[in-house]
Amino acid sequence: MIDVGGGVLVGHDGSKDAHAALEEAVRIARALKTHVTVVRAWQVTTMGRPANAEFGYVPPLDEYAAEARKNLERDVEPVREEHPDVPIETAVVNGDPAGQLVLASGTATMAVVGRRGSGGVSRLLLGSVSGRLASHARCPVLVVNPQAAATAAEVDEEQRLEAALASELHLDR
Repeated sequence: MIDVGGGVLVGHDGSKDAHAALEEAVRIARALKTHVTVVRAWQVTTMGRPANAEFGYVPPLDEYAAEARKNLERDVEPVREEHPDVPIETAVVNGDPAGQLVLASGTATMAVVGRRGSGGVSRLLLGSVSGRLASHARCPVLVVNPQAAATAAEVDEEQRLEAALASELHLDR
């Protein structure tokens, strides 16, 4: 289990929404005079293969973990550079993202996540990490919606695509 040590917990999957959540968490941590712990939970079935993986070779779990850590550090580094006054720690864990974040929330002052992760398809098919965290967390949860500032045309297009996908998958009945 990840021990956040009373700081602000952020779930980060590499998406734009996760980046917006990280930026908001930094602002909150600065105001609370605490640190941020950015968590990337991964599973072999949902994570890309490590860079050194070859056809027919299944890398050991520690290679997947190293790849997840490398990707998380790459995503977090620009935020660390932009906000050197706020300590930002990272952690990777193998497991269900929502479940791991719920467990880590027990040691956090607050949890911050993006509204959605990798896209509408995964949300429709797999459920919402943000929704599960908001329902089961042991601390307050902020769900960041970076689309709140999107143009009406962008929102209309996204809604049209989601409705078409739901219809195609017969989820609209």
